[in-house]
Amino acid sequence: MPERVAARTSLGLSKSSATKARRQKVWSAGVEMLESRVLLSAGHHHHLAATPTGIGTAGSGGIAPITTTTTTATTVTSSATPGSVTNPIAGDANSDGVVDLTDFKQILPYYNVVKTGATWVQGDFNGDGAVNYADMLLYQANYGKTGGTPVASGGIMPASTQPPSNLTWSGPLVITKGGTYTGNWQSTKAGTPAVSIETSQPVTIINANIQSRGVLIDSEVDHANLTIKNTHGWALNPNVSGVSPGRFLYAVKFDNLDVENNTMVGTSGIEMGYYEGNGTTSNTVKVLKNNALNIDGRWSDGNGGFQTGPDANDYVQFAQFNQSFNMVGAEIAWNQVVNQPGQSRPEDTISVFESSGTSSSPILIHDNYIQGAYAAAPATDSSYGGGGIMLSDGSTGSASTATGNVSAYNNIIVSTSNYGIAISSGHNNTIYNNTIISSGLLPNGQKIAAENVGIYVWNYINDPNWANNYEYGNTIGWMGPNGRNDKWIPNSSNAGTDIALSGSITLTVEQSYYNVWATKVRTAGYTIGAQ
Repeated sequence: MPERVAARTSLGLSKSSATKARRQKVWSAGVEMLESRVLLSAGHHHHLAATPTGIGTAGSGGIAPITTTTTTATTVTSSATPGSVTNPIAGDANSDGVVDLTDFKQILPYYNVVKTGATWVQGDFNGDGAVNYADMLLYQANYGKTGGTPVASGGIMPASTQPPSNLTWSGPLVITKGGTYTGNWQSTKAGTPAVSIETSQPVTIINANIQSRGVLIDSEVDHANLTIKNTHGWALNPNVSGVSPGRFLYAVKFDNLDVENNTMVGTSGIEMGYYEGNGTTSNTVKVLKNNALNIDGRWSDGNGGFQTGPDANDYVQFAQFNQSFNMVGAEIAWNQVVNQPGQSRPEDTISVFESSGTSSSPILIHDNYIQGAYAAAPATDSSYGGGGIMLSDGSTGSASTATGNVSAYNNIIVSTSNYGIAISSGHNNTIYNNTIISSGLLPNGQKIAAENVGIYVWNYINDPNWANNYEYGNTIGWMGPNGRNDKWIPNSSNAGTDIALSGSITLTVEQSYYNVWATKVRTAGYTIGAQ
């Protein structure tokens, strides 16, 4: 199969980065496949009511809320700190617990401008994807009121689509010695990273703001040891035709990465390739409690917009391991990733490609919330092969470096098109105790053209090292192209006993699971994203 280099050489990155075979849509007589993954009916499962209990009525942190026709404000003491409440009342765009002039100023630039794919922080309070008069009526009705659920410790920080207007930007930063760095850096050139790491000494970037037309943070030095915390990152349109937005972090040849409590908007995510560490917990990877809005691999059209053809993109992910073997203590957990149709184009939202943990310390992918994974034209492009979590992908042809030892559990996956969670190669991989749902519809009610299956376990490439791949205990409700299609597991090592949500899965059911996630975060006392 043909391969494409995921990180474009026009960005000044090495050609060795993140190559991956495009999984083609295949048609054969009597059998329909999407991304060569067969659309077969789901097996029999136990059943559970579709709508979870104890659910609130509104979203936050850049997520479209559950549609409501009335709003009841519960009086609380407002802290006036953005992101300090979950389940904010309509009009509270910045989730600070009060509807006031600050919210009006925040939503005004989007009023009657954003007509599809709008977010709560932009002013879409009724969940219809637009910021218009109906939202203003909700804002007006609640003006001066306080409400929401106060966050005692942590919560989900909003992902603002634009940097604060009062920031003073510095030019690109090149780091040549270890230390702690805080600042506001930007790059206005697609081929120039905003921050470049050129030392193997430990580097910490904290409390920073970064925007770039190219890669935001680039590390290609051998044995890099990099920590990134509480940093906001915005990708700008490269404005070079055929070039996709920059990675939040592009790290190859690293020893240790710690990426925690960051917020990234419009970037092409985190690439982690060619691990050079010593295989101990002091040389590992932690991607924890980040908030990502719109992972985007679409190519720029060179004129401020993006191309929408099925092949006019790079393969990008919220987080991908590539050629990183036998890592100990590696973990991707408690992240929120939301991709909006028409404003994003990820491939596998989380991807383990030709990489591995160990038998005693598998790579752990757990307690993440992933909402949306779409083609650039999701209503018409049925060839799209992306999805939620690709647990094991690719084959090196060698038993010593075979993809494997990965576990995915306690994740919530919502509406990720071609698949929810999948295993397509490797060994000793397990999918368990996840919630995987999709209505098969875009927020505007159109069908997702590439909608396929909730879980699959399939030796797609006939990997000779395929062995011991399991799935069980998952809660699944997945509307395929022709009705329910919860899972397809022809090569699973077990029968896969799961819980099937009964009935049709609707957009309202999908939306309700965001509040399940928000409650989970609040109960754990975590903060998701940068403050």
